[in-house]
Amino acid sequence: MLTGGFYAEISLSYDAAIAQESSGRPFGVESLREIQLSKRDVLDDLASARKNFTREEWTEFLLRSIGIEAKDLDERQKNALLLRMVPFVGSSTFHMDFSMEPAGLAIM
Repeated sequence: MLTGGFYAEISLSYDAAIAQESSGRPFGVESLREIQLSKRDVLDDLASARKNFTREEWTEFLLRSIGIEAKDLDERQKNALLLRMVPFVGSSTFHMDFSMEPAGLAIM
């Protein structure tokens, strides 16, 4: 979304007869409804809106934007989750897990 995309609700149809064909494409789009459209200057809007939030509110906003309810997490847990987001915004930054699950050792 931050790069100019959009989210939509899509209804698909499936045709079993077409699926039997060797190069058939059995899925078709029945309808498409935009949910959230992005615009090119969305980062400017976010930067200006950031001024209206406290650090705690902004942290919870960022975590909620990836589907995590942060109100029951302590500061260390919130920071660990934010750290996992760094490769999405930092150039030449990679995230590697060097352990088996569920140990959770992460190195940036």
